[in-house]
Amino acid sequence: MYNILQLGSTIKDYRADRILSKAQNHLLNERVRQVTFAIEALKEKADHFLQRLKSLLPAAVLERVIDFTKKAQLSQHTKSKERQIRTFQNLQLKSKNRSKTEILNWRQKTDYSTQEETLHRWVQNLSDRELTYPEKEVQAKGSNFAVTPQ
Repeated sequence: MYNILQLGSTIKDYRADRILSKAQNHLLNERVRQVTFAIEALKEKADHFLQRLKSLLPAAVLERVIDFTKKAQLSQHTKSKERQIRTFQNLQLKSKNRSKTEILNWRQKTDYSTQEETLHRWVQNLSDRELTYPEKEVQAKGSNFAVTPQ
């Protein structure tokens, strides 16, 4: 039926995460709206068929058909609910097993390798000596960066 809605981007920062989160919420709301519309259409069809059956079937047979239909609906509802519970439990297990770095706040979200890749792209070492990681971080701040005097 539907896959779990998960948007992704190569941009890893707070604003991009917020944009993706909002887009996911809007798409989820649209999915809920469409499902609600489909449910309402099905209810109208069911009412139409019930009225038609009332005119065609005797009361005893109609009662048996309604009972059978209710049992079938309850059975499908139970199966669907169990499937949703299993899916939810699997998602909970996945979130518990997620590494701690993914749970950190947005300022700490980028891992070391991503920061190092960014520094490598932005800082060009023209000297003969190898720069240390803190030196690269300072260089990445740009030529207007200056340490404030104490």
